Amino acid sequence: MDDLRARVRELEVLVNHLYATLDVARPGPDTSASPQVLAYVGQGNLIRAIKQYREETGCDLRTAKEFVETL
Repeated sequence: MDDLRARVRELEVLVNHLYATLDVARPGPDTSASPQVLAYVGQGNLIRAIKQYREETGCDLRTAKEFVETL
């Protein structure tokens, strides 16, 4: 697992380098969330937003949490 984390970190560094070298803007936050998820986030109710996103997508808790935290 540590090898995987190290590899992900290496790739993150590489991506950051590419953005800087190519002078390309990073993409904005993902707007593919439903209006309901966005409303919960706007209200500061992240737990409910995560639950709603999981119900809509069927993804696991970790994925939903990481997604909602990007909004």
